[in-house]
Amino acid sequence: MGATAQKPAEKLTFSPDHGFSRAEVADAASVVATEGPRKRLLINVTMGHRTLARRQAFVSQSIGVFFLVAIYVTERVTPSIARSMLDTWALVAALNVAVRAALFYKVFTPLPVEMAKSVGLRLLPLAIVLIGAAHWIWTIQLFVENELTLTVLVMFAGFLAISVAVMGMWPTVPLAAILYLATTWPPFFVRMYQVGWVPGPVLFFLVFGVGSVLWVCAYLEINQVKTILDRSDEVELLLARLHDANAELASANTTLDAMRNEAAAELETRSVFFSSASHDFRQRLHAMKLLAHSAINDAGRAHGSGPPPLKRLADSVEDVEHYITNVLDFARFDRTSLNAERRAVPLQQVFQQLDLNFEDVSAARKVTLVVRTTGVVLQSDAAMLQRILENLLSNAIKFSSGRVLVAARRRDGGVAIEVWDQGLGIPPEALSEIFTPFYQTTIGLRGQEGVGLGLAVVKRLADCMNYKVIVRSRVGRGTTVAVLVPERDVLRSDHGEI
Repeated sequence: MGATAQKPAEKLTFSPDHGFSRAEVADAASVVATEGPRKRLLINVTMGHRTLARRQAFVSQSIGVFFLVAIYVTERVTPSIARSMLDTWALVAALNVAVRAALFYKVFTPLPVEMAKSVGLRLLPLAIVLIGAAHWIWTIQLFVENELTLTVLVMFAGFLAISVAVMGMWPTVPLAAILYLATTWPPFFVRMYQVGWVPGPVLFFLVFGVGSVLWVCAYLEINQVKTILDRSDEVELLLARLHDANAELASANTTLDAMRNEAAAELETRSVFFSSASHDFRQRLHAMKLLAHSAINDAGRAHGSGPPPLKRLADSVEDVEHYITNVLDFARFDRTSLNAERRAVPLQQVFQQLDLNFEDVSAARKVTLVVRTTGVVLQSDAAMLQRILENLLSNAIKFSSGRVLVAARRRDGGVAIEVWDQGLGIPPEALSEIFTPFYQTTIGLRGQEGVGLGLAVVKRLADCMNYKVIVRSRVGRGTTVAVLVPERDVLRSDHGEI
């Protein structure tokens, strides 16, 4: 008890059926596990046994009180003994019920481990049975006379009902249940035989019938609940540990949810800043690139060719732009999920923007850029589609030495957006690797290197919109990259509405 008082949290009950703590149940379980079977004949002290015994005790007491009152009322209506004797019997019955109730309280209030260790406490059920049986034996002698009265019939019904209730206590107090049956029914049957109510053969069948009913009750009780009751403490403790584990898991989940929400909020804040900063940074780089190429063109018109340092500056700015753009895009895609915002997109508008953005770049590299007009309208994400084609066109201009073509044509019910170049091509063994992040081929770079993310970004964006990307290339002849838009995303083709 002192150890329990030092840990108030341990005193909290973990079952609605009793008020004992987990530590108290565990102590009792350890004692019961090592005790012999003889003590269990007196009383089993697991939580399941105690709960069953308490309920059955209440039932048997309630039935007993009901039939005692019924006997008293019946005897008042059809008297077979003197009124003074009946009143005395009623007073003794009331005292008997009160004493047995006090003893029942004494049985169920001690700690389980105290009950397990105390032989005196375990003998209390026998005392309860003997006190009750003594009163019933006196009742038999008092009311069972030469004539079969209504009082005796009520008493017989009470015996049978109480006996069935006692059978419910058999798994908990087997010796007390046997003692009750042995001290009540034999005197009743003997008294019936003495007063000559029934002949011997009939009495035999009556005894056999009552015995069969009680045996069936005992058999069902023992076989259905014995194993469960014997392991009830283990189950209680396991359930308590499971409850604790669930509570700890719920607490951990709450903590994780809070951490995840905090991380998501932090990521969202950084993502907004990151997107804004990267956009501004790319805009400035793009402006620097256009200024450099404009300066080259102006110098070429004035002097016949652009100064080599200015040309190298323009190339470097362009490389930095592509490098920063691809790295920032790939990092953003790798941290967040992409959600395409689809709407009607006239493909010609995208083509015009590409032509405008790459006009000076292609001129500076002496590459002829041809962008064919188209009347196709797609259900697509304009920003993603623009980014895909910018990366493809940038690669084509970088690697080509002659002409680059951008066009759209019908294919398998959908639309293929194609970028053709006249570069040195891609070796067959490299075609399966070119969309891998940071992969680079050394053929046709014309003295320029990237970071190997341009086509990886193209693949991520195309997958997001469920587009296919097909590459055809011949070494020494050039490369064609086609973005296949399925038929369901084509709102209008060059031939009219779809």
